[in-house]
Amino acid sequence: MQPQLYDFCLKNDIAIVGFAPVGSPGRWNKTKEELVLTEDPIVAEVAKRHSKSPTQVLIRYMIERGRAVIPRSTNPVHIKENFEIFDFEMSKSEMSKLDGLDRNLRFFPFTQFKDAPQFPFND
Repeated sequence: MQPQLYDFCLKNDIAIVGFAPVGSPGRWNKTKEELVLTEDPIVAEVAKRHSKSPTQVLIRYMIERGRAVIPRSTNPVHIKENFEIFDFEMSKSEMSKLDGLDRNLRFFPFTQFKDAPQFPFND
């Protein structure tokens, strides 16, 4: 969630885009120990309650938090499913539970740019 970055962007009219909003579980640099968001029990509970997939819940969560999302898929079924997120809303309680999953992780740290003066992740 990166709340400091979010607040900065909000104050400066900068749009936030969630690249890999479901954690990109198939990415090349994923470790075995790393959690997979789509397998989290809290996400599964919310998904079941709304008759949606965990992926749909995570995409909807980002939309409800005011982020633009770019879910990646080459599977036509998944692409269609990614658009089927506008027929439900999550409760404040559900949103709060999903907020609690924040681990301040960056799945794409862009470390190749770490020496650039504008690099935002030197924290």
